[in-house]
Amino acid sequence: MIASVSKTVVWTALSMVYDAGLFKIDDSIDKVMPFKVRNPGHKSVPLTYRMLYAHTNGIKDEYGGYLFDTKCPANKPYTKSLATVILRHTKKKSNWYKFKPGETHKYTNYGTALAALLVERHTG
Repeated sequence: MIASVSKTVVWTALSMVYDAGLFKIDDSIDKVMPFKVRNPGHKSVPLTYRMLYAHTNGIKDEYGGYLFDTKCPANKPYTKSLATVILRHTKKKSNWYKFKPGETHKYTNYGTALAALLVERHTG
């Protein structure tokens, strides 16, 4: 992803997937993900599209999780899939806030990365 420029594209794309009727706003994202994305402190609470849109999913930003940070090479593909990066990040309890998903607003860039993966999963 290319910093904040990607956010507009990703959220527009996910909204287009929504407009096409491929999901409902309160659906669990687990239905299309290749793995479950759950806060380890609240494993029974599935994340929904609404939580992603509203930044109430509880995923912390961890800038060390971005593989290349500001040194991302422009002349070769990213070495890890988006699914691999997200899976690695979301499996760590320390990368989640303690609040129950859906209850508190905390902005997160990882929510956009997750939305991008959802677009990929819905559209191929």
